[in-house]
Amino acid sequence: MRIHHLTVAAIVAVVPALAGACQQALDPAAALQQTRDRLLADLTRLPRYTCVQAITRRYFGAPIHLRQPRCSELIAAHDSRNHELSTQAWDRLRLEVAIVENDIVYSWVGAPQFEKGNMEKLAGRGPLGSGDFGFFLSEILRRAVVSFQGEEVVDGRRLLKYSYDMPLGKSGYSVRTDEGWALTAYSGTFLLDPAGADIARLTVRTAELPPGGNACWATS
Repeated sequence: MRIHHLTVAAIVAVVPALAGACQQALDPAAALQQTRDRLLADLTRLPRYTCVQAITRRYFGAPIHLRQPRCSELIAAHDSRNHELSTQAWDRLRLEVAIVENDIVYSWVGAPQFEKGNMEKLAGRGPLGSGDFGFFLSEILRRAVVSFQGEEVVDGRRLLKYSYDMPLGKSGYSVRTDEGWALTAYSGTFLLDPAGADIARLTVRTAELPPGGNACWATS
């Protein structure tokens, strides 16, 4: 039984910080609305761009004493941190990604053209999600239940932390596992930079994936 962990690095446009903004009292609801309006406007222009995306995938195995564990047991052990999960393998993909006719398409960097349906070939036997290149932000900002969690200071920046939940009935996120594509609910957190009306960090964790495969859940 394995857990797939995807670390995704993408190009993000950053707006210059507003002078003195971090010295003022922060309104989490207003900051979220301002960021939502700006990013959703930016996302409408994504089809004009092609980005290079680096994807590092790490594969974790169950503790030795948990022989043939159920996913619920493995997830509970991971969340409690009572048993550290060992890294069994990792790999890295470097791809070009774009939106063509409302579909996300991939190619190896430097390839002469994009091909629809090429995602499965590029992924090999490892997992790949349908949420990269703006999809997560668009779905979360439009449809997720978002709650303010507090402030964090990261590298001298005052950031606002929010949690969110995307139920299965509203989700459009699918994860490719050894058993094929699985539509999944997901949840996570994001850090918002109110000075630039931008997202500084986004985490995504799927719900428990359907039985039958060798993956319990995936995080990005």
